[in-house]
Amino acid sequence: MNVLVYDGPGVSSLQKPLIATLKALLSSYYDVIPINHTDLNTSPWEESTSLLVIGGGRDLLYLSSLQNGGIDKIRRYIENGGNYLGICAGAYFASSRVEFELDRPEYKVIGDRPFQFCPAIAFGSITKNFTYGSELGAKAMSIIDQHNQSIMTYCNGAPGFQFDQIIPNNVTVLASYADSKVPAIVDCKFGKGCAILTGPHLELSSDYIKEQADVLKSQGKNQDADILNEMVQPLSSTEESKNNLFRFILKSFKLKLNENNVSNDIPKKSTIWISCLDSNDLEYIKMQFQSKTVDTDEQGNLILVDEMNTWIISNTLDMNHQYDSTNLKQFISFYNQHQSIEHLNPLKFNIIKYQEYLKSHCDDIPQIGSTLLYSDTIGSTQTSFDKNPKFSSIFPSGTVFVASEQTAGRGRGKNSWISQQGCLMFSLRIIHSHPNSIIFLQYLFGLAVVEAIKSLPNCSNFPIHLKWPNDIYVKLGEELKKVGGILVTSEYINKAFHLTIGCGLNVLNSKPSICLQDLISDTLSKELLLSKILTTFQDLYQELTYNINSNEKDVFQPFRDRYYQHWLHTNQIVQVRDEVDTLKSYTIRGIDESGFLKVKSTDGLNTILSLQPDGNSFDMLKNLIYVKE
Repeated sequence: MNVLVYDGPGVSSLQKPLIATLKALLSSYYDVIPINHTDLNTSPWEESTSLLVIGGGRDLLYLSSLQNGGIDKIRRYIENGGNYLGICAGAYFASSRVEFELDRPEYKVIGDRPFQFCPAIAFGSITKNFTYGSELGAKAMSIIDQHNQSIMTYCNGAPGFQFDQIIPNNVTVLASYADSKVPAIVDCKFGKGCAILTGPHLELSSDYIKEQADVLKSQGKNQDADILNEMVQPLSSTEESKNNLFRFILKSFKLKLNENNVSNDIPKKSTIWISCLDSNDLEYIKMQFQSKTVDTDEQGNLILVDEMNTWIISNTLDMNHQYDSTNLKQFISFYNQHQSIEHLNPLKFNIIKYQEYLKSHCDDIPQIGSTLLYSDTIGSTQTSFDKNPKFSSIFPSGTVFVASEQTAGRGRGKNSWISQQGCLMFSLRIIHSHPNSIIFLQYLFGLAVVEAIKSLPNCSNFPIHLKWPNDIYVKLGEELKKVGGILVTSEYINKAFHLTIGCGLNVLNSKPSICLQDLISDTLSKELLLSKILTTFQDLYQELTYNINSNEKDVFQPFRDRYYQHWLHTNQIVQVRDEVDTLKSYTIRGIDESGFLKVKSTDGLNTILSLQPDGNSFDMLKNLIYVKE
């Protein structure tokens, strides 16, 4: 499930610490995702969302940006049992009416608001001298919680809530401003859902305020810096109580919190190790690096400057070398069998074990998987390949890049794959020259994943399934749990398609959902499963290539029945909008010769359509659009 954080027009610079704090508290169970106004307006985000957060910024821009469907969708989402957290501007936005800075014409905002989650006027600013883009109106304000405890909080433009005579039964005041007794944080029941609105920024730590003061000082904004520095001590004095209040609010939405706070710090990156089953392949890759590099550093390391990253090739780094994740430099070294890479932690990845498994599945050195890149921690294996053309061109088709942890892992659309230790995360580089068959590669790879899992000991009846077009689910009774996903990106270079097939599978990590090891009695290893997936895919890919070379009209035909055995959509009913925006029901019949979803109308006319997704990141079977002939 997702926690969505609005990231469209109007948001302030406090978006980044808000997301960091939510990840620190929720990342073991939820994917914390920024979402823009377009997706809130049009995408089917509701069913997969546990909480929608709208933070600080400008509520008028929220209002204008969400007019095209988003306001109605959010309101229905809360009415039907969803959760909303509004912070500062997000709290103004969710109240019945806004009255902001009425005595200052250049700042004055007044008017009713459409959500009406809180039946109160959100008025402000509670602090004086509010100025957009400045700390001149910022202040450490004391609030009193339900336990009569004083908590210091950062406020800048914050609202208070004014109710008509008495506070209604569907509203609980969680905290009030100490000086005025005006409600500062309110819990509002709305339909079947819940909206909690807070004027103060509970998500901001005193450390963050101190860091921002230092930044402002370096920019010559001394007055703003001094204001923040004055807040640090009072904010830190009640930091634990403030954090507990924020946790209480999240628990009020019935969210599961991390057992311990996850650090907000981005993990440090580690060296990429390159290994090959064939030593000649490793020497060739070394030569390729040498031919493409144009410089060396002071230590004599080769330097390859690419479109996104700068690659530093060294033979002197140890396995534990780490460096700043925000640095776009990436260190590379070549692995040999004399180096010890035995991880005591089974959640990480062992190159030697992987190579042994891979060789045991093949009579000869396989084309797919024999060249391996591995890093304990990387930004994204997918991005490393598809955003760095010089780097990726060095490696042969069939190269796989594995990471134990990703700091910027990518999923479909704007989604991210939660990087939990024990998750198998990798990207496979494939060079493919037949354009009409590219769409089938994601289906073949999904089939390879499912068949590889079912080939494990005592797993022939394991309830693993494919959700079209690229998700992996287990079916437990009537309940479906996602355990993996596939992402394919491509670029056309020198008359061939250079594809990167990314995959994330919950193998040993029970959070955020469920993992394969929870359901399989035999001990699993990421090394064994990856080797089986890649050798299975090689067999399928070779058969596909044979069909292409034989000029078969429908190259996917030999795999279609095998694919249908595992997918979830036989005779499923879907809704499709026609050219006049009318929703009609169709029954899924399969995948057509072009790789699109084939459906038949349920109105008795037996109309056949070919469908493709609309590109949304949440549910590919929602908002389907048909392919015109």
